[in-house]
Amino acid sequence: MPARKAAKHPSIRPAKQRATPSIKKYLEDREFREKITHTLKPGQIFARDYAGIFLPGSHGQMYDLAQDRRVAGITRALYENGGLVAAVCHWSAALLPVELSNGEHLLAGKTVAGFTNLEELLVGRKRYMPFLLEDRLKSFANYTKGLPFLPHVAVDGRLITGQNSGSAKKVAEAVVRALGTA
Repeated sequence: MPARKAAKHPSIRPAKQRATPSIKKYLEDREFREKITHTLKPGQIFARDYAGIFLPGSHGQMYDLAQDRRVAGITRALYENGGLVAAVCHWSAALLPVELSNGEHLLAGKTVAGFTNLEELLVGRKRYMPFLLEDRLKSFANYTKGLPFLPHVAVDGRLITGQNSGSAKKVAEAVVRALGTA
């Protein structure tokens, strides 16, 4: 079920995305558009009802979800209930505030990927970011990266992360594989 942070409809900006056949398929799918129009707010989500969480990427997550305790709580509950946690690109920032019930950080000792410092520099946004995701992830986890803008995925048990938006498909495929064996 798609979810949103605030009480408004999530935006879809197809002009800023590559119009791949799979993106076109979803943008033209009436059922998908209906689900996006009627998303849940974090307070309406109960971790026990889901097998996992998939957090797609965007620069905006660096400003709000890197400190959002509600999303962190949902993520913690899903993970502690045996669920999968997957994040792509800047959404790995939403994992930064996730502390488990035993006091350990979700990312402690885990191998993770997220948008790199070099990619931030190459897209011209480095100076606008409140912090560099690669640096922050390194302070919690074993950070791994591939070449800029090429797909790179880290799978560490029930934690699946992708380096950049080009990794989204491979992260989704890893989630499907993990759910098939979970």
